[in-house]
Amino acid sequence: MSAAGIIEGVDADGVTQEGRKLLLEYGKKNASGGVDKLGETQMLDIGPKKKWRNLRLPIDDLPKEADAVRIYAEDDCSTRSSGWW
Repeated sequence: MSAAGIIEGVDADGVTQEGRKLLLEYGKKNASGGVDKLGETQMLDIGPKKKWRNLRLPIDDLPKEADAVRIYAEDDCSTRSSGWW
């Protein structure tokens, strides 16, 4: 996944860095067609901060039963105008 800006996470030294929340949620499809959430994780962010970069998560880090994922992102923009796009 590609991202830019300051994203919350833990750096290579194990220090928590403040920023926007960006998570990968994972789950398992259920019989009714929905998805039961199994958990969430932060993706690996090797930087550089504020620039466009690729975030990663090795697929082996997800539980074997997970068969669905989605991106969860938070921002504090209460309105969407042409200036934000």
